[in-house]
Amino acid sequence: MELELIKTFLFYLTLLVLLYTIFLSKESNQLTQLFLVSSAFITILLILVIEFQIHHLLRSEFRIPKTLIYILIVIPICIHFYKFRNVILNSNFIFIIMSLVFIGFALLLDLLTDAKILIMSSSDSIEEILSIVGAFFWILYYIFYSFRTRKN
Repeated sequence: MELELIKTFLFYLTLLVLLYTIFLSKESNQLTQLFLVSSAFITILLILVIEFQIHHLLRSEFRIPKTLIYILIVIPICIHFYKFRNVILNSNFIFIIMSLVFIGFALLLDLLTDAKILIMSSSDSIEEILSIVGAFFWILYYIFYSFRTRKN
């Protein structure tokens, strides 16, 4: 599906922005560097989930409920945001909040349609569009964060 490629491409671009900022920025603040490295790992996690469809694989092969899989994927993300909350709050955090809202709605839609609580004929397309918008805000956040570290 082409929509999934757009989302994946945006996350790969985000990873490139993060790697550029980590290795080529003159930022010497250790907390900022740790935040960037952790953000890169979270972005890699999201790429792996998208590329390998981990939630579908674990569900079909091991009969693990999708809800449990999503919870296990979200735990490191929540730890990341909790640990670096002060760094995030001192940045253009509206972009990352918007990203999380759109990605969260995509996950919620996936869970509701999978459980047959909500029945929509175009739910897969809507879910992909929500994820793409979330990925777009994700990359915007890190682009602006990268510019901020270059100014310092």
